[in-house]
Amino acid sequence: MAATENNSIQQIADEATTLQQFYERYLRLVCSSLNGIGAVAWDCSNHQFTPIAQIKGSEDQPIRMGVSEQRHSELLRQSISSADPIVVRPEKTSDGESDYPTILIAKMKRGQSIDLIELFIAGGLAAETNVSRLKELAMLNREAESTRLNSSGAHYPALPQGLGSPAIAAAESASATVRRNLSASQLDQFSHVLHQSLDIRETAGKIANETRRVLDCDRVTVMKVNGTRCKAIAVSGQPTVNRKSNTVSLLEKATRKIIAIKQIFWFPSDDQQPPQISKPLNEYLAISATRSLIAYPIFDSVEKDLTHPDQRDPRRRVERKLIGGIIIEHCKEQWSRDEVSGAIEMVCRHAADAYRNSWQHHNLFAYPIWYWLGKSRVLTAARNLPKTLAVMAGLTLLMLAMIFVPADFRMTCEGTLLPESRRNVFANISGVVTDVLVDHGDLVIKNQPLIRLENIDLAQQIQTAAGKSEELTAIIRAARTELSDRRNQDQSRNENIAALEAQLRSVERESRLLREKEKRLTVVSPIKGSVVTYDVRDILKDRPVERVEALMEVADLSGNWQLELNLPDRKIGHVMQAFKKNDGQPLDVEFILAAKPGETLKGKLIEIGKGTEMLPEQGQHLKLKVAIEDKELDIKQLRSGVNAYIDCGKCSLGYSWFHPVLEFLQKKVLFPLF
Repeated sequence: MAATENNSIQQIADEATTLQQFYERYLRLVCSSLNGIGAVAWDCSNHQFTPIAQIKGSEDQPIRMGVSEQRHSELLRQSISSADPIVVRPEKTSDGESDYPTILIAKMKRGQSIDLIELFIAGGLAAETNVSRLKELAMLNREAESTRLNSSGAHYPALPQGLGSPAIAAAESASATVRRNLSASQLDQFSHVLHQSLDIRETAGKIANETRRVLDCDRVTVMKVNGTRCKAIAVSGQPTVNRKSNTVSLLEKATRKIIAIKQIFWFPSDDQQPPQISKPLNEYLAISATRSLIAYPIFDSVEKDLTHPDQRDPRRRVERKLIGGIIIEHCKEQWSRDEVSGAIEMVCRHAADAYRNSWQHHNLFAYPIWYWLGKSRVLTAARNLPKTLAVMAGLTLLMLAMIFVPADFRMTCEGTLLPESRRNVFANISGVVTDVLVDHGDLVIKNQPLIRLENIDLAQQIQTAAGKSEELTAIIRAARTELSDRRNQDQSRNENIAALEAQLRSVERESRLLREKEKRLTVVSPIKGSVVTYDVRDILKDRPVERVEALMEVADLSGNWQLELNLPDRKIGHVMQAFKKNDGQPLDVEFILAAKPGETLKGKLIEIGKGTEMLPEQGQHLKLKVAIEDKELDIKQLRSGVNAYIDCGKCSLGYSWFHPVLEFLQKKVLFPLF
């Protein structure tokens, strides 16, 4: 800063007699130094933005800002909380130009107070130019802070009148307050309307609309609190609440933090707000036009008289539960707390009583049932009273029957019908199926050939072993002939012949094993029965198979049949207990075939599996075997579906019908709790 400018600011401070006069001259200096088209000085004390002075280049035409009044107020609040000055560039039009100026805002300290200097410069300048001028504005403000006038902390009551800027006019209206006095007739009418209903939503709607009418405010919202959740249930002037709205969701978020302090909340306020309240509140204020906001908490009981000895005893106090809240908003101006607090607290106290009564009524035990019974005159009308009594008597008898009448206790499960004698036919050696000697439904006997396989590697090994055996035999024969022609036999040649003979015996053993292996290429039936695999020729013909791979199934359809049941895991305990009570004797089983559901057959539970199995899409199941007592079955279809009932003894009729519900409650509700 040049010495001449320092002297100019100090000279302005020395000659000014009022704060307004100082800022008018200082703003002229700022505009002339930074080529501004206008400037405004704002007093930010008491959380309000009051204009101190304004200058503009043209007295006939006010400054046109490219932001709304709400956005302008938000920028001023942002400047107070920000450590650095800010630049607001105007939005460009379709042709790339803008008629609105660029706004530079910087803070200036005046004793214990903070003022804002808002400078308007011509739009369309480069961003570097705007940043440079913003830095110069901050430097001028720091020089002005060091002057004797500002450092003395002097405050001047005089404020400018009739300023032409729309933003300054709005700030002037924000400083005005309205005194609201409620007459006895207004309060009586207000209370009369609120207590006309005990429905909580209807009461909340009346609270919102009547409170807005009496206080002449812009919006009233009634919140319902349940634990840590806060839900808007009524908004003044709105038949329903759109909770998906961004405004409503942000208000719910802010209210959840505000009413947690369990005190009446005022905005703006001289008190410093904690971050958990100020952050969601500022997010809501940024999208709303609210200038004043009051949050009144509602509790489940009225506040007790703490002057009573019992209430002063901490051991006898009962903490009140937060059940709701009333949010009052005013957008036109900022209310003076001293002037409107009495009227607002009186209205909210009556509204809280009406909401509390509705909440207590709505939270009565089984309220929906009692409400329906009370509203319905069909059951209590004189002509229908005998029917009502008869129905109640019938329900009573039904309940007694549920408790005292015994009934069969049976466990249901599903399964399949199977012959007792059945075997899968496996391949004993890898190979390619060359011949399928049987077809579906053919009768076979034990060890009857079913399939022939071909293994080229095995055939090659057999041929190699045979050739090697013949070769060794020829060598041994030639050695013996040569040895017999000599008169003197050589001992070494005898040992050589013995070694060749041992090698020949090994090759012959290998050849025999390969021949035995070759026999396994013919797959035989393990039992007597019928081929039950459908279309077995087409499935296996020319198909390569591996060792121990199942090729077909053979079952004795003319023999005895049995059931294989899959008992769900949750029913195993009942069957085990019934089996134990029956001294280990087989339990009775009734079943029906899916192929013939009209006939009930009987059997005996003869075997219970030792472990459960996981069935696809069915969960854990236990395998059971049931011997069929009815020997003459009309339909003997392999793996035919079966629905079975296992007799587990006797129990009460109610437990027989509703034991799944009781077990579900014990498993899903009681067990997690206890």
